[in-house]
Amino acid sequence: TQAQMEERASSTSEGNASSDDRSYAVLALYKFSSLHKTTGLTCDEIKQRLEDFLRPRFVRGLLLLANDEGINGTISFPTGNEADIQSFLRNLFLEEDDDHQQTEDDQYKRFRFSISYSSSHLFHRLKVKIRQEIVSMGVCMKDIIPSFAAEADEVNDSTGQAEVGTYVKPGPEWHSLLEDPNCLVIDTRNDYEIALGTFQNASNPSTKSFTEFPEWFRQRKEQSLDSAESSEGGVSSNPPATTRAPKKFDKVAMFCTGGIRCEKASAYCVANLPKDLPVYHLEGGILGYLNQVPKEESRWNGECYVFDQRIAVGHELKPSKQFTTSCYACRHPLSQQDLKSSDYVKGSSCSYCRNDPEKEQKRYRYEHRQKLVELSNEKGRLHIHDPKELDFQGEKRLTTER
Repeated sequence: TQAQMEERASSTSEGNASSDDRSYAVLALYKFSSLHKTTGLTCDEIKQRLEDFLRPRFVRGLLLLANDEGINGTISFPTGNEADIQSFLRNLFLEEDDDHQQTEDDQYKRFRFSISYSSSHLFHRLKVKIRQEIVSMGVCMKDIIPSFAAEADEVNDSTGQAEVGTYVKPGPEWHSLLEDPNCLVIDTRNDYEIALGTFQNASNPSTKSFTEFPEWFRQRKEQSLDSAESSEGGVSSNPPATTRAPKKFDKVAMFCTGGIRCEKASAYCVANLPKDLPVYHLEGGILGYLNQVPKEESRWNGECYVFDQRIAVGHELKPSKQFTTSCYACRHPLSQQDLKSSDYVKGSSCSYCRNDPEKEQKRYRYEHRQKLVELSNEKGRLHIHDPKELDFQGEKRLTTER
């Protein structure tokens, strides 16, 4: 999600890992929580504890903390540390084990973990950053869900109203929503992600940033959730006057890469839709679906963009062979054909941003940065690394930057 985007902006691709090599674990995680009220710690104190525990274990990646929202990010580390790291995170955030029975309405408050594997680290360094939101929508969870930031004894559940959309597991139940003509299925990701792949019958909001979602949804609501076109054409906000009366949907379903964006979006929808209009979202996101549903039963078309050096993955989370790198300037995934374009200049531009005035203003900076990368490579040094990552002998453990 947004967290990995920042790390990707400061790193270069190391190529796709062999799906058979499990030397490194890749842990995507998030938890919605009012941090200080949950832990009694400030974000700075949590950040220090995370770094003190993770860095000696050679963990790399990006974690975002927001006092009024929780934690979100993706990290990679040597295989064998999965259980210890998840246990540490649960203890730090005072969450009970998985067998703790939770109600439907408070499921969104627990940790969500998703593990895959790689032949190498997918990040160059460990960064823990403090933000206003753990996924940037322009609206905090405490402003969407009144009880979110309240003390436990202040929460009034007498209304019985759900706070986020209903979780739908990958498989037949999700497929039935995709095939239901009365269900508006929304892909909450950005347009450059959707360009690589999406679910059949899904609507494309055509957003460039998740912060655009609330306004897009407001327009959909004003149009009474009007009929949407297929994902190829997106959702038409201005249907021709000659078309038939807009169709009314009686349910909404949504999905995203790993679950966090659609979970927050579902909370926003629940808060802004009639109480009798059900809202659903795919549990575990696209990555959970691709990891669990056999390809022959799948309703997924294409590949899934990911915010690390794999660029994109397919079924069973196998790294893409078509998209092997992305443009440093605009972050758009690039195919082998894109790399042959005359508009492609390594580290500076590609056919998707070559004529973008905003990117053009930053072109000199991109070119200068690429020269520094090449100079470091010539001298056998890494341009991007974590200077704080030391082993027990005080020597830096670094991987080769390509």
